[in-house]
Amino acid sequence: MPRQATRKVITDAMVKKVKPAPTGKRVEFWDAVVPGFGLRVTDAGGKTFFLRTRTGGEQVRMSWSYPATSLEAARVAAKEALEEVEKGGNPKTRRIEEIAEERRRRADTVEQIVAAFITRYAKPKNKGWKATEQILQANIVSRWGERPIGSIAKRDVIELLDATVDRGSPVMANRLLAYIARLFGWCVERGIIDHSPTAGIKPPSRESSRDRVLSDEELAAVWCAAAGIGFPFGPLVQMLILTAQRREEVAGITWDEVDLDRSLWTIPKERAKNGLAHEVPLSPVALDLLNQIPRNGMLLFSTTGTTAVSGFSRAKKRLDQISGIVGWTVHDLRRTATTGMAQLGIPPHVAEKILNHKSGSIRGVAAVYNRHSYLEERREALEIWGKRVVKLTQNA
Repeated sequence: MPRQATRKVITDAMVKKVKPAPTGKRVEFWDAVVPGFGLRVTDAGGKTFFLRTRTGGEQVRMSWSYPATSLEAARVAAKEALEEVEKGGNPKTRRIEEIAEERRRRADTVEQIVAAFITRYAKPKNKGWKATEQILQANIVSRWGERPIGSIAKRDVIELLDATVDRGSPVMANRLLAYIARLFGWCVERGIIDHSPTAGIKPPSRESSRDRVLSDEELAAVWCAAAGIGFPFGPLVQMLILTAQRREEVAGITWDEVDLDRSLWTIPKERAKNGLAHEVPLSPVALDLLNQIPRNGMLLFSTTGTTAVSGFSRAKKRLDQISGIVGWTVHDLRRTATTGMAQLGIPPHVAEKILNHKSGSIRGVAAVYNRHSYLEERREALEIWGKRVVKLTQNA
């Protein structure tokens, strides 16, 4: 062993505060606790723990970079190496494969693995892979992105689910668990990790479709899944989200009901559930959606142009499968849009006019004399809501 400087007990405080070595040099501090163990500091401020010893006439040099390896972990590793030297072994030879594996696992960050998961698993197997990507990016990569995938423990997953429940999205917490389980299950299959941190974790919330309001994340996932299933059900579902109208009213829309120049859709009283003709302002987002629909006949959402779409149950199952969102109904989109507009500050009487409700916040004598349609207020409200939907799908 080379000549050593005065030994001193290396502490965490010392490691954090030690200054860079003089230019062109490096400084080594030898530990008074573990023989041959020390700290090396470069002129650039880099810090590395090291061990120097000998076994069988051969010098053994080992190192652990800081802060990737803490002082405590490096000191324990050095002690284990010295114990092996005493037994006549060579810890450096034994640990070559371990170190290589450790470095590989350290390089496999959550962000990198999620990207690989989307490319190799989600895209080839799922038309709605974009929804999967957005949910993983928004909830997992944003939280754990730079961490090694192997460092994610069951406690991390539970804390994420608890935080999702606490912010008022209990159903989304269930969906997140499903997405995370799928991701880590894929990692186990490919040998990236040995065990999934989701094993044994139960969905944190009970689900009921009654009075269901989709969370922002769920709504974004459904929107993206709708884009994935394509025409006619995809744009139909998106139109439901943008207009907050009833399913049968949207499914039966005809081109002669739509005035693209005035950005207005008029539902005739014969088709309105309450028997009242209803004007629905079309936001720029809704207009863009309509302009992309092929004209096969009078009906917008039809493969024949003459008969309305059917098979909502099959389409809904595909939406659930692609989006990962279950336990909701198509009518919940109407309730979700109304709730979303309320959160954006849209007055209740304007929202009721959008929904074409006969009774609402304007009642009694006021209802008799107030015949104002609030058309411009409704137009502004639906434009605000359309912008909100776009933002959710872009930033989800």
